[in-house]
Amino acid sequence: MSRVRADGGETTLFLLGHQDDEIAFAPLISRIKSRRRPVRIVYLTNGAVGRATPEVRSAESTRALASLGVTSAEISYLGNDLSVPDGLLFRRFSRVYDALEAECSAIASMGEVYALGWEGGNLDHDAAHVLAMALAIARDRVQRAWQVPFYRAAGLGPPFYSLFAPLPANGPVSPLSLTRRESRLRLRLIRYFPSQWRSFVGLAPAILWHALASPVLKLQPMTLRRLLERPTAGRLLYEQRSAVSFAEFAGCVTAFLRKRGLTPAPA
Repeated sequence: MSRVRADGGETTLFLLGHQDDEIAFAPLISRIKSRRRPVRIVYLTNGAVGRATPEVRSAESTRALASLGVTSAEISYLGNDLSVPDGLLFRRFSRVYDALEAECSAIASMGEVYALGWEGGNLDHDAAHVLAMALAIARDRVQRAWQVPFYRAAGLGPPFYSLFAPLPANGPVSPLSLTRRESRLRLRLIRYFPSQWRSFVGLAPAILWHALASPVLKLQPMTLRRLLERPTAGRLLYEQRSAVSFAEFAGCVTAFLRKRGLTPAPA
């Protein structure tokens, strides 16, 4: 599949909100590295939550990625360099984008661009998606820009959530079949993040179930139009967990897109 095979020396770019987001992409990253292809993995916030400092969280991700074959030279903790707090990436769009453009200018040949899905699960996930979309447009990579669903609120309401569940509104799903080993990588990566054990108490059983019952990584295209739309009906997961509303988040998205000269057409 062309989205996995980076021809020549193309570098596959992953834009992540914070450390541990690589879990969603683990099978894909491992497959790319097994083919000796270069990657660039950029974290856009410092990931600091509770007592977990940016240094602790970055060290955890460095070890997790090393287990997938990623070298430290292929990792950028841009959010650390810019002191972007966890949960506030959407309020730093322009500053982070400018730094991201400067960083990506060092990539001789960019291939696919990946980000987590536009799904209303986590503020930083959706904000990273916006930045990935803008970068894909600037680098003429829209047709090679892909999103992967991670987690979002379920229709049953709190405390339930949907995991690795593509939203139909995000476009057609391109399933990538995984080997048994690849399907278990998401679960195996959890052990590298002891600082986040509270989060994974709930997520780990669901990740295990998906590894056993659905050994597939689901990819969807990224579209500018979707950034004007509420990801799902009802309260988004980040609206349930924080004081930030979609209206506030969308206002920052719209302002950033206008500043970049991007005016997505409504559906």
